[in-house]
Amino acid sequence: MLSKQLLELADRYAGLETRVGRLMNNACGPVCAACPKICCRAEMCRESVESPFLSLVRNRAKAKPAWSDEHGWLGPDGCRLSLGRPPVCYEFLCPAILKARPDASSQTRLQDLAGVLTRAGKRAIGHDHLVEIMTRERLSQVKPGRLAAHLDRAETELLELESFWL
Repeated sequence: MLSKQLLELADRYAGLETRVGRLMNNACGPVCAACPKICCRAEMCRESVESPFLSLVRNRAKAKPAWSDEHGWLGPDGCRLSLGRPPVCYEFLCPAILKARPDASSQTRLQDLAGVLTRAGKRAIGHDHLVEIMTRERLSQVKPGRLAAHLDRAETELLELESFWL
């Protein structure tokens, strides 16, 4: 059974992911909408299903779009999953997205934004990222204080990035 603290931290992570997703969509959405190909593949979606933590985030947020074994979360207009995405979904920045930024500083800040969730879950247990913990039993071993500290740093970093993007 997962502790109340871990459930609360999953909710904090969901809030962080919501904010990162909104900014990433604003920054990348226009480029992605004009692109003739979808760079995401269904196998990338698999981590969101296999990771107990991402499943917890998705279920607590009631983010339950239809899953397809063939297409994952992908629909005709891109990803239908609003929360509980693997961090790589935010990290991937194709050359066209970076080129669309007005200057090097804006590119760097977009790259910083893209890595917020990766840094938030880094080394949750040993060297394992939070989303790489593949059993609920092992997930229950995450030290809430350690994860809270990671989320505190990520929220502080995101506040600074939001001041740039908003």
